[in-house]
Amino acid sequence: MLVCSHSNWTLHSFKSSSGTTYYHWYELMHQNVHFNFCITFACSNADYSRSDYMSGWYLFARDYTQLVLGSTKTGGFWYGYDMFDALAAGENLGDAYKAWFSGKYPYSDGDISWWYGLTLLGDPTLNVPSNTYIDLDSFTAVQSGAKIVLKWRTGTEIDNAGFELFRGTSPDGSDAVMITPNMIASKGSLTSGASYRFTDSDPEPSVT
Repeated sequence: MLVCSHSNWTLHSFKSSSGTTYYHWYELMHQNVHFNFCITFACSNADYSRSDYMSGWYLFARDYTQLVLGSTKTGGFWYGYDMFDALAAGENLGDAYKAWFSGKYPYSDGDISWWYGLTLLGDPTLNVPSNTYIDLDSFTAVQSGAKIVLKWRTGTEIDNAGFELFRGTSPDGSDAVMITPNMIASKGSLTSGASYRFTDSDPEPSVT
């Protein structure tokens, strides 16, 4: 997720023809926006010397955010092509950021005033998933008469075509039998999950 806004450590401001709207750290606490990596192009928003600094709430107010890149003072991250190319090549987030920063050398006075103070909050050793990735929030199986109703919810889906469900009793899945006649198509994305439901109409009593 990328946030571009005039900011300080407690808020973002957004200007329009009807005026200026402010979005505060305490409003962020109650938002359930799913993302794993956030860049805040927002002055001072990552100033971790302050109480309730907003980038900290982006990171710690939800259990699925892994990393936030932001600035502790006036400035921000931009022209990040080298970093994104390094991520696409399989580098972890910390090394990709280092590649971007090192690639800007020699630094002009403007570079120093703008980029010094950038910080990574979170785990810089993480990689961006390059293959299918699913963040499963919940999965339930509930008996309904002679049938079993399966429900699950995802938080994030990357390059996911869909779901096929199997039934079995072996821990290693060696005896699993597919119970979905067709693949259940994916409805989620990188930024939002989805809810799914399937009814197993032919469970095995005392086994399923």
